[in-house]
Amino acid sequence: MYRNLRFTTWDQVEEEIQKLEKAQNVTSVGVWSYSQILEHLTLPLENALIEKKPMPWIVRAIFGKMFLNRLKKDGYMKIGNMNPEAPKKREESDPAPYFIRFKKALNAYREHKGEYTFNSFMGQLSREENDMVNIYHIAHHLSFLNY
Repeated sequence: MYRNLRFTTWDQVEEEIQKLEKAQNVTSVGVWSYSQILEHLTLPLENALIEKKPMPWIVRAIFGKMFLNRLKKDGYMKIGNMNPEAPKKREESDPAPYFIRFKKALNAYREHKGEYTFNSFMGQLSREENDMVNIYHIAHHLSFLNY
């Protein structure tokens, strides 16, 4: 069952992560497995700290800007956003190493001082915008996990 989580703070994210960490059995609904969700959530956190090749300027200027403005307006990430990098089929694997990597990336992201790197889809974001995007993104995908 999809849980429709809405987070606006890192404390809410941390609380949910602690629940997942303590859970005996985590299942996912939808196309992606628990491991795939964790891997998908890790990448933007890591990419905020390293340079990544940006998408073409027209994509950033139109679609990236539109997506960012919609997130700001709605206050959460909606289901059904297009993502060409999304897994096309479910692949099950041990989530433990993915969970460790996710937590490490989350800690590095949160401990980072200063600006984050250029967002390949939305362009240069402020620290607050980066936090908002990542918090909403994490809430969105953790909504597909049950424990």
